Amino acid sequence: MVPNAGPQIDETPSIPGEVTDGYVGVIYFHGMGEQRRMEEVSRLVESIDTYLRRAWHVRKEALGYLAQPKTKAEPHRVKSRDEEQVYFTTTHHLQEPDGWKGDVRTARFYEVYWAPHMAAGRDPFGVVKWIGRQIVRPLRMFFTPWRERQRLRRATLAEISETPSDWPEGTKASDFNKLLAAYHAFGQGVQSRDEKTPDDGGKTGAELKKHGKFSSFKLYLARFYADKPDTAKRLEILAGVWRRRYVGTELFNLAAMLTVAMAGLLVAWAFVALVLELLTLGTGWLNLPADKLPSFFEPSWTNAGALAGSLALALGIGNFLGRFMGDVESWASLSETDALHERRKAVLAEGMDIMRHVLADPKCKRVIVVGHSLGTSVAHDTLLALAQRNQGYNNDGDVMRGPVALTKIRHLVTIASPIDKINYFFESYRTKFPSYTRAYESMRGDIQSAPFSRNISQPYIHWVNYWDGADVISGSLQSPTAAERMTHRVNNVHVSNENFPSPGRAHSAYFQNRTVISQLFEMVYFGKGNYDGDHVDYVDGDPKKGRNYIGQDFAPENPSGSGAIYRGLAAALIWFALATVLAYVFHWDAAKPIVAGITGACAFLIYIGWAASRGAGNKEPL
Repeated sequence: MVPNAGPQIDETPSIPGEVTDGYVGVIYFHGMGEQRRMEEVSRLVESIDTYLRRAWHVRKEALGYLAQPKTKAEPHRVKSRDEEQVYFTTTHHLQEPDGWKGDVRTARFYEVYWAPHMAAGRDPFGVVKWIGRQIVRPLRMFFTPWRERQRLRRATLAEISETPSDWPEGTKASDFNKLLAAYHAFGQGVQSRDEKTPDDGGKTGAELKKHGKFSSFKLYLARFYADKPDTAKRLEILAGVWRRRYVGTELFNLAAMLTVAMAGLLVAWAFVALVLELLTLGTGWLNLPADKLPSFFEPSWTNAGALAGSLALALGIGNFLGRFMGDVESWASLSETDALHERRKAVLAEGMDIMRHVLADPKCKRVIVVGHSLGTSVAHDTLLALAQRNQGYNNDGDVMRGPVALTKIRHLVTIASPIDKINYFFESYRTKFPSYTRAYESMRGDIQSAPFSRNISQPYIHWVNYWDGADVISGSLQSPTAAERMTHRVNNVHVSNENFPSPGRAHSAYFQNRTVISQLFEMVYFGKGNYDGDHVDYVDGDPKKGRNYIGQDFAPENPSGSGAIYRGLAAALIWFALATVLAYVFHWDAAKPIVAGITGACAFLIYIGWAASRGAGNKEPL
């Protein structure tokens, strides 16, 4: 980054340096793996700077520029930490000095550096076994009562609510909140009706809830809205669509998990087969009698497997599993009886300390929390933990105001977030006791509780989530949906980063995507999307209708892409490759040319797409 990046000196009015009317605090949570301190937050600052420079030099948009960032240190404001906190500070300058409409011009970029707490890593083979156990997760879902896995069920209903074309005929938008309220009462063990009805076999409401199946929920639904038969009928039809969508989602998850597992097995088998062939060629070239060969050089599948495993570790596969996937395993250890949970607690403590440090500064006017990859889950849980801490120290007051001033936090920006996937695999607890469900859900919190909302009708933190269909780690976030209402939702922004859906590149390409960085820039320096009353208009200009919070949402600019086609080809390639291997192993001569031909065609089409996209870069360059 160079001084005076953006317009040249003679093209820009002279503006003083760093302003003194406060600053915006940007708190960045890095992703998984062996991160270096301040490296990822540097990438974020440079991305904003590059976007502004290209806006002027390439597109002739007068958006201003960032002054040269400076690295500064300050004493830690949390009493338990006797150390300095380092941050980047930079000031945004405009082409027109009178055109400023933001609240502050200076931003300080802090980093929650939690990598050291995961530095011990994990045994790669232990991680492989842990991943293998997750493959059967969709099967387990089929055999759980409808009362359980509530966040997952709600997420499916939230998806349906966003696509009116999937609604049954006659469905009203308000029906989703009504159905959610009944499901919440059913799952939480709340008795809403005591009378018995002829069609439930004389069971009481408590007996129906104890039963917990979907059939019981339908009976409970009819009882819940017994005084509104038309509503009950509409909700029963909508509940049927909900159930079918959930089952379909689990079937898709099962197919996806099996496909990924099969891909791993095929790659492993091919690698071992290659090593076996090399052992055979090597022993043939040496031309030694079998009794003269060292035992580990004998051409056998056992020796080839052992050598292949050693080579894989030497090539860095073990480091990836131990460091990257080990971070996920450690962070997702929600059970307090798991030894890995201590790492999770240390990471949360680190996040809370940095958040408290920034929020305690009177000069900090507003805070934006940004997370990438696994860091989004760390950021989310840190916010919930801070609210819970405030509640513990301030039971009779406003949880948002103290002792940690959460009212300064106005945005949560999650990039490439796996929060829904973490919830799916690791947080979908089971219990026989509805009282535990009530306690856990209340303690855990959701998007309608502090600090994301102050009450049912007033969302507070604008949660913006950027995801790309080509990025297998990311996704649209639905699991934070509140237990009783869908009033406040995550603002999911679907972007398409690249022409060819490379999962590895797609996961980090957000920082080169103009939609992501431009909107983030506007949030930081102009407060765009802020739910504060000064920023939000009334619905139709009528104060009686309340604030138009939905009008503050960011919309996706380029949600489409060819990724689905290539993902389909990749899945077909895996299964036809398996069919080809089986055809040759079992000598299915008639099937060999067919399955081999289809496998080759899929591979060729994928290669063509990859070759054509080489050098193309991001679809929306900065």
